[in-house]
Parts: sequence; C-alpha cells; structure tokens
Amino acid sequence: MLQHDGRRFKLYPWKAKYKNTHGQQKEKWALPSKEWWESTASKHGFEVEFEEIELSEEQQRRYELIRQINAPESFRTDAIDFILDGKLPERLSHPLWQLKADVSIEDMKPIDLTVDKKEIKTDGKDTATITGEVPEHIERAYVLVNSPPPVHEVVNDGEIEIEFTTEDEGYHVIEVTAGNHRGLAVIKGVSE
Repeated sequence: MLQHDGRRFKLYPWKAKYKNTHGQQKEKWALPSKEWWESTASKHGFEVEFEEIELSEEQQRRYELIRQINAPESFRTDAIDFILDGKLPERLSHPLWQLKADVSIEDMKPIDLTVDKKEIKTDGKDTATITGEVPEHIERAYVLVNSPPPVHEVVNDGEIEIEFTTEDEGYHVIEVTAGNHRGLAVIKGVSE
C-alpha cells in the first residue's frame, strides 16, 4: 500500500490477488510493484490479479499526514495501520507519534488535570503534584514534560499522579495522553 522513496512514504493502492500452491486464495499489497508481481507469477506459474483500493475521505486525510513526515521504511506496517484504521503506536518516541496531535486534537476527550501549586521554586526541591482521572478502559497513559523533556509511561489504574520539580525558570508544560484523551497542566518555575 505504501512505497518508500528513501525518506517518505507514498501511496501505492494496489492489492495482488492470487492462489498459493495449496489452492488458497491470497491477497497482499502489490509491493514493490505490479510489474514485480507479474514477473514473479510468470516465473512460478501462477495467476495474479490486481485491485485498486480506494481510500475513504478520512483515510485519504490520514495518508496526507503520513506523506508529509520522514519515517524509516521499517515503520511501513505502522503507517498502513494508521491510514486504514487511525491506529497509532502507543510509544511517544515512535516517529509517527507526532501525528497524534495533528489527527485527533479535535476528537480528543479531555483529561482534567489539577495542580496543587501553579508556581514552584527553582531550587529543585519544591514540588507540585499533578493529578487527574484517566478512563479505566485505557491500559497505559503517557506523560511528557517539556523541560527537560522526559517521557514517562505509566500503567493506568484510573487515576494519575505526577510529582514535578524544576531547577529552571519559566513555564513547564506537562502533557498526559491516553488513547484519544489528553490533558495539559502548566507550572511556572520561579526563582527565590
């Protein structure tokens, strides 16, 4: 479904349909090309047919997002899952994760986060506690802190609690994502 040009994915919406050596009907994406499939079918004595898969409007929109980012060829399966089903890997460090915000921001349900202090001293000892409720059916929640930017993966037990300390002045954003739920909290680090 997707070809890789060395930097980005491009749509190749053809499926190859054929019978394997046991006579079972099979279907695969016609990669690397229809020509390759025709040549292979000719060499091994089987018939192959091609079907062009049409994307829905939503799938086309997701493809437009995929084709704009640089992602290694090894993430082809993840990219196809995203285009077809809107499914993204759960790891924040995954190259496709950046699409989560682009795709589902308008669909995201809020996680209400509360902070027990809006400002904390920049002595590295003062702490603020951020809490919120995460829907119980979601297995994992992810916490991203912008300064420095560590990522924390937490097993969800319905509630989330994050203790935050800073040595830096300025605003610090804590983002929690879980499925299509998202919450943001902002804390200001202030010198004494």
